[in-house]
Amino acid sequence: MSKMQRFVSAAKRLEKNTAHLNTRPIRVRGHILGETCLDFLNRKIPSKESGYWEQALLSHQIACNGQIRNSNFLLRSSDQLVHTYLEDPEPEIPTHIEIIYEDEALFVINKPAGLPVHPCGRFHFHSFTKIAKEAWPELNLHLVHRLDRETSGLLVLAKTKQASRDLTQQFEQRTVSKTYLALVSPVPTWTKLTCDMPISTQRGDQGKRSCSLDGQPATTEFKHLSGGVVEAKPFSGRTNQIRVHLAYLGHPIVGDAIYGPPSNQRLHLQACKISFRHPIRNSNASFEISTFTELEIFDPAKNPWEKIRNEIIDLENDIFSHGEVLIGQEISGRTGLPVYPLKYS
Repeated sequence: MSKMQRFVSAAKRLEKNTAHLNTRPIRVRGHILGETCLDFLNRKIPSKESGYWEQALLSHQIACNGQIRNSNFLLRSSDQLVHTYLEDPEPEIPTHIEIIYEDEALFVINKPAGLPVHPCGRFHFHSFTKIAKEAWPELNLHLVHRLDRETSGLLVLAKTKQASRDLTQQFEQRTVSKTYLALVSPVPTWTKLTCDMPISTQRGDQGKRSCSLDGQPATTEFKHLSGGVVEAKPFSGRTNQIRVHLAYLGHPIVGDAIYGPPSNQRLHLQACKISFRHPIRNSNASFEISTFTELEIFDPAKNPWEKIRNEIIDLENDIFSHGEVLIGQEISGRTGLPVYPLKYS
């Protein structure tokens, strides 16, 4: 069984499409003196509604060092809390990944849109790192960067601690070159443009960021290829940087319901190329996806590319004079799912 097949099989074993019991460790850190379990939980996780932790303790959902405790139990800094609760079904995810490259230090995949990189929010078992640990117990993969759940494309992982430290440093020092493709609306009238608006660290609704003169420095270079397909090269690593800058420029990404108009489409953003120094060989390592491959959504009948397909076909031929365009339904050998690629040569 190939690694990709093992991943799909592991995802099936971890599938949580119905309500299920889940456990969550809660670390007790810092100097704790005379603080009750209830007071600690209310302070540690204030996002829960009023009375949530009191009810959890009364219904014996909280254990301390393996024993059920009441709300007045006094904690110590060495205590280990575990919260056992009934979890809602986790949202469905795509599980067909493509392994682009693997050697003694690197593990590079093409992540489909809709698959979270790590547990977050409503996604716990339905995440890449959780499934990867189940699928490949012989590998000790280390995340060195991340992609948003709805962003598809290249994700680089390290196979050793040494490689992880080296790659993490490269990302922190901004020496890694990253290129993305995005489908935006309305179609830009410009060919090339650089946005260097700072991005605020303050989060709005749904974690939304915004451009702000007193924010963190951020620079993104954009190149309009054709038909609303934009190449983006970020030179800083701010949260949602490409999405924020494109929205600021008046060209939000199609399917971006946070930074653009309400939409039931998926986010049309793909990490298509990445280059860095190999952590062991010290040579240049570069990986590229040549097609806009992950444009399918869970219901192919609602794929937005179907709606605009004829419009694209009717465009004048010289619009795409810089390269070849392939439009239509292909069957991916790795997934068997329909994809609608734009290929530039």
